[in-house]
Amino acid sequence: YFAKTASILKTDTESKSVLVEATDLEEYISKHQIKYVEIFDENTPSPDIPYLESAGYSSVIIGQNFAKESNIKAGDKVEVYLPTYGMYTTLIVRAVALNEGIFGSTADMNILVDFDAVGNQGQVNAVYINFTDEALFEKYEALFETYFPSVECKEGNSYSEVVGIVTNNTLLFSIALIF
Repeated sequence: YFAKTASILKTDTESKSVLVEATDLEEYISKHQIKYVEIFDENTPSPDIPYLESAGYSSVIIGQNFAKESNIKAGDKVEVYLPTYGMYTTLIVRAVALNEGIFGSTADMNILVDFDAVGNQGQVNAVYINFTDEALFEKYEALFETYFPSVECKEGNSYSEVVGIVTNNTLLFSIALIF
């Protein structure tokens, strides 16, 4: 699963349009074989920040062609505009990957980051499920609490609440027409 967003990546010399692909990076790497051309480690020559001090930065993985065209190497700091934060966030290039899989894009603009890098500020996720039997709600509420403890499961807008909202909006509309 991916959250994809078009964005801008800034380096010291230029800005480029990119497609930020956020996923659970650890899980993605464990399930997909990524062939690396460069990896940022303690032996990386002249990184923007020493390897031991880089733990506070989120990681980004970029493709080989994109790295070459943008003059970026493993260990470089880049800034990516993230709409979830409404600002630029500094990331460390942890690896440069061979142009395969998501890095094989002909547009050469894909960058891969972890969900932690993009955050979720300002985002609200809601799923409404309409049950034909009220007993099903209790059954699935218990299952969600067991298997998805971070998910809040509660009754959505009831019929009477929706009718109240519509009535209030209609009343406001009528008042506006009178004025």
